[in-house]
Amino acid sequence: MVDNLNPIKAVVFDMGNVVLKVDHMIACKKFSRFSDLSKEDIFKKIIGSSLEDSLERGLISPESFYESISKKIGVDISFDDFSNIYNDVFSTNDGMSEIIFELKDKVKIMLLSNTNELHFSWVDKKFSVLKNFNQRVLSYKIGARKPEKEIFLHALDVLDLMPKETVYVDDLEEFVKASGKLGMNSILFKSPSAFRSELLKYF
Repeated sequence: MVDNLNPIKAVVFDMGNVVLKVDHMIACKKFSRFSDLSKEDIFKKIIGSSLEDSLERGLISPESFYESISKKIGVDISFDDFSNIYNDVFSTNDGMSEIIFELKDKVKIMLLSNTNELHFSWVDKKFSVLKNFNQRVLSYKIGARKPEKEIFLHALDVLDLMPKETVYVDDLEEFVKASGKLGMNSILFKSPSAFRSELLKYF
């Protein structure tokens, strides 16, 4: 039950390296077995690339991404094999499930993620912790990415809350600062135990 005396009505979570751990180099190492490129070179060509940006904005399909990236890194594998390698980079972040489960009875909890259809369809099936989030704002569905203010404003609209009534948590300082500029309370995530301590300021 929400405590009406508490000004905080929602906690908004980043996904990668907050709710779940993510290590893209795992995929790049696997891709390198099918390519003449090193895992480091593959990382540079995929992660943070304009192609991945377009995928995370929903501007290109997973199939188009697969075709373009396969050519770019010189791999000749099926779409299914590509997807399995590209997606299998997530793992549980020990301690976060318990914190999220405790919070969901106190406030609204939302997932706010720069992600894509390939990644999210994978994690949504694999990690039960995500079932706790009935409100999700995903970049590929709305066409905006953090740190753009549009994605944060969309999240606030979905929550139907003022910025000061929310806490946003992210592992990237740039995104934390972007949420703060809009008036959201913010926490720079370092570890589950540190996050739990930071929450005591609000609950």
